Amino acid sequence: MALHLDRRAADVAARVAALADDYLLTEAELGAWLGYHPGTLKRLRRERTGPPWLRVGRKAIRYRKGGVVPWLERCAARGTRRSR
Repeated sequence: MALHLDRRAADVAARVAALADDYLLTEAELGAWLGYHPGTLKRLRRERTGPPWLRVGRKAIRYRKGGVVPWLERCAARGTRRSR
């Protein structure tokens, strides 16, 4: 099952699929995988509707792969616009 949402990100999706569930994705990696702009990820964090995230240090935001996949599945099940 392909976990990517954007055909242009097939190579990123293949790399992400091979990663362990506890791997911490950067905003850039997650954005490339989902086809989202970093500003969109920031808005989703602010609205508390995006995937679970962690703050590492003072500014770095990371997303555990094992938390992103279930979030994607919930979005797809709800059929929301954010599950595009």
